[in-house]
Amino acid sequence: MLTVAPAVSSSETKSLCQGQLPYQWHGRSLTQAGTYKDTLQNQVGCDSIVTLVLTVAPAVSSSETKSLCQGQLPYQWHGRSLTQAGTYKDTLQTRWVVTPSVTLVLTVAQR
Repeated sequence: MLTVAPAVSSSETKSLCQGQLPYQWHGRSLTQAGTYKDTLQNQVGCDSIVTLVLTVAPAVSSSETKSLCQGQLPYQWHGRSLTQAGTYKDTLQTRWVVTPSVTLVLTVAQR
């Protein structure tokens, strides 16, 4: 009697941020969002098809400029107390687990 094992397949989803690429999957280095398939051999020697749905959230960045007078210092920005002119950077966590980059250019007018 011949017994034929059914084809085995599975799928998985993965969500990443742009900065987390490349993503290693079954010996492949994935660099963009998409649907990927791989054929593996299972324990009884049959092919097993694995599908990955990879989504990639874009990197986000923003910048702002703030001009103050000396008497308006310190300036509170993202939990930091800034006391002089300069360029400051921060990263924030969002619900997508993306870490957007935020830049502040702070100028301070002297009296």
